[in-house]
Amino acid sequence: MTDPNDSTDQRNADRPVREIVTRLEERADHDSVTLRDLLQAGGAASFIPALIVPALLVVSPLSGIPFFSTFCGITIAFIAAQMLFKRQHLHLPDLLTRQTVPGEKLRAGLLKMHHIADFLDRRTHEGRLHQLVGNGGRILPQLLCVIAGAMMPLLEIVPFSSSIIGAAVLSFAVALLTQDGLFVLIGMVIMATLATVLSLVVGGAF
Repeated sequence: MTDPNDSTDQRNADRPVREIVTRLEERADHDSVTLRDLLQAGGAASFIPALIVPALLVVSPLSGIPFFSTFCGITIAFIAAQMLFKRQHLHLPDLLTRQTVPGEKLRAGLLKMHHIADFLDRRTHEGRLHQLVGNGGRILPQLLCVIAGAMMPLLEIVPFSSSIIGAAVLSFAVALLTQDGLFVLIGMVIMATLATVLSLVVGGAF
């Protein structure tokens, strides 16, 4: 007899990013949701899904909430740094995990992430440019996630910049999750483009 859960597991395996969005939506039924609850939605002690969660949130319209991008950026930096140093268990300060998000805004923001999640799931291919996500190569996207996360608090006042950096982090995390090195390159292009635009703006101001 075929176990109906087998087909569900297979669908989830084929749509890993959409599955994370779905888990986040399951946590969004309350008036307010803590960052701890949202990170746990990615899976207990799972570094890469935990990295995807704040990246998705900061790419969504939730980035318009004052200081929300700052907390997401610091969370991203903490998670990626622990991945970089090969920690066995994820640990985040209570100051971060106690932060709350209004449930109504969270539900609205996640609803708009469906298309992005589906797009990413359709475009990823395991094994592509594997050297960028292999045992040695994964150091690069992890390091870039630390840098990107640390940048977010500094760019809080620059419109849309946090969402753009979040898109880069999301690309790196998806690359690690699906073993698709092409998304490392995409994330690097996003970061380089933002850095170029910011340098031109700052240079023009002076």
